[in-house]
Amino acid sequence: MSLTPFTFVRLLTHLAMLLGASEHPQSIQQIIQPPILDPCGFLILHLLKDVDHVTKALGKGTDGTVTTIHLIIRSILESPQTNPCKAFH
Repeated sequence: MSLTPFTFVRLLTHLAMLLGASEHPQSIQQIIQPPILDPCGFLILHLLKDVDHVTKALGKGTDGTVTTIHLIIRSILESPQTNPCKAFH
């Protein structure tokens, strides 16, 4: 896998973990090694690094990167009626 998709998958993983940490911090704390006290803060720092890596991989500015990330996440979250790939789920 090239750098850009790998970096984006990492960003999505950290976003999912942040969502989990906001609802069940102890569960997320258990899977992060070495142990940390603040899973949300830890994940936010990782997300900032992820955005920086995606910015470099895309060769865009921060605004262009954030827009690209937004559009990709929006596409993933589209309803099955507008996204034929999701019609099979």
